[in-house]
Amino acid sequence: MSAIHFKFYATNNDAEYEALINGLKIALEMGVRNLITKSDSELVVNQVNGGFQARGPRTELYLRCAQCLIGMFKEVRLECVPREKNSNTDALAKMGLQQEAVLLGSIPLEIQEVPSIPEIETIHVDEAPKETWMTPILAYIRKGTLPEDKFMARRLRYQAARYVIYDEVLYKRGFNQPLLRCVEEEEGNYILREVYEGICGNHSGGSSLAMKVLRQGYYWPTMREDATNFVKACDRCQRFANYSSIPATLLTPMASPWPFAMWGIDLIGELPKAKGDVKDCYGKEDAEVNQRLHLDLLEETRENSQLRLAAYQQRAARYYNKKVKGQLLKVGDLVLRKVMPNTKNPQHGVFGANWEGPYRIKSILWKGTYHLEDMDGKLVPRAWNAEHLRKYHQ
Repeated sequence: MSAIHFKFYATNNDAEYEALINGLKIALEMGVRNLITKSDSELVVNQVNGGFQARGPRTELYLRCAQCLIGMFKEVRLECVPREKNSNTDALAKMGLQQEAVLLGSIPLEIQEVPSIPEIETIHVDEAPKETWMTPILAYIRKGTLPEDKFMARRLRYQAARYVIYDEVLYKRGFNQPLLRCVEEEEGNYILREVYEGICGNHSGGSSLAMKVLRQGYYWPTMREDATNFVKACDRCQRFANYSSIPATLLTPMASPWPFAMWGIDLIGELPKAKGDVKDCYGKEDAEVNQRLHLDLLEETRENSQLRLAAYQQRAARYYNKKVKGQLLKVGDLVLRKVMPNTKNPQHGVFGANWEGPYRIKSILWKGTYHLEDMDGKLVPRAWNAEHLRKYHQ
């Protein structure tokens, strides 16, 4: 075991990548060919395994560096472990952060001066200031600038009353906290990713995620909508989502084009005796006459039957279609398929994923019926109904 103390600024994800890269380097120096690496950072594990996409130039450099080192091994398996099973490693990291030599004891402590990746070269270009949602508020607070529209000007004055500038940073007066730091949408997406997938993340819902960001002291106008869309695109949450009993397609009633096209009756054996040992009797000639009379009236009966059947089907369709929550799927969309009993891994038990994929819609056979193909273009056997599919968000 060893601990590393960083002398440079690093985010939580940067520290996780640095730990992975340094561990791979130590394993290469020891001549290890097959390696199992465990980490409690779900974000880093899925990015290295290809489940998540790396966002940001710094994260891409860390990912390429880790993949380059992994390519030097014969086999590397990177697994994600729960945080409660990684307590020893967390304690060692805290010791390295505080540089407590007494607690470290015989564990070597390495001081890392620079990151494992090269510094990103930046070119400063004088550009016009970018228009954001904060621009009108800052212009009004600093210079008193108002829009020409009287309605918009009045609205801006009311809105700006809850904002204040402190150290050239815009803050919003909060109800639970004194000040909330205002950020742009791009920075807000980074904050959402850190809170949702970072070390302190717990894959909460959209509203809960927005509340957690507020408690951290950040604000932007569309944070609830952005949090909902961010949670909707989570790969792990989509795979473990619950099944829905809501119908996915409208009811398609089937009517008979010609009712009573074939009918008949067959009596086998002697008719039973009624009370008083009286046997029901019906003459053959009378039966034929009665049958022909009914056949002459069959057209009216057929038409009335069709009207009653159509009215019943319309009532049933209206009741059924009220519960339909259709999902518009088209050719090329990515979907997840419900895990069937014959495709479920028995080792996963009740903790296995409910959905598998993603698959791509190759063709539409009928409303709500699709042919699928995997990501390599291989056709999936049989057609699949919309009730067994779920749209996959990226």
